Amino acid sequence: GQEYELTCPDANKYYTWGDAATSAQYYINPAGSPVEDACRWNEAGSNMGNWAPVNLGVGKGPTGQTYISIFANKPTNPDGKLNFNLEIIGDVSGKCAYIDGEFYNNGAVDPSGCTVLVTGTATYKIY
Repeated sequence: GQEYELTCPDANKYYTWGDAATSAQYYINPAGSPVEDACRWNEAGSNMGNWAPVNLGVGKGPTGQTYISIFANKPTNPDGKLNFNLEIIGDVSGKCAYIDGEFYNNGAVDPSGCTVLVTGTATYKIY
């Protein structure tokens, strides 16, 4: 497989909104989505672009701790599904995955998704 680094904003050095730190959110489109549709603001029901079914969140907090997550793209597309699975692996505080259209937080189904603390390195595994 291939690996790509994701930008992980540092709260002490990155953009703030109303004096609050921000993080990066990545829209995850279904496999096979054409680039011209997946990489733009799209329309309701398209399951692509800003209507993608799943988001990945990454951010380094003001105390230096890095958190990463997998969660539904609510309220835009809360019922959308991907046609593949995602899992966070590596030096992390728990188990976080999206398997067969369900979010799992430490092995239990959790519709709100999951977030883990990264204590070393971590990877989003797509399969």
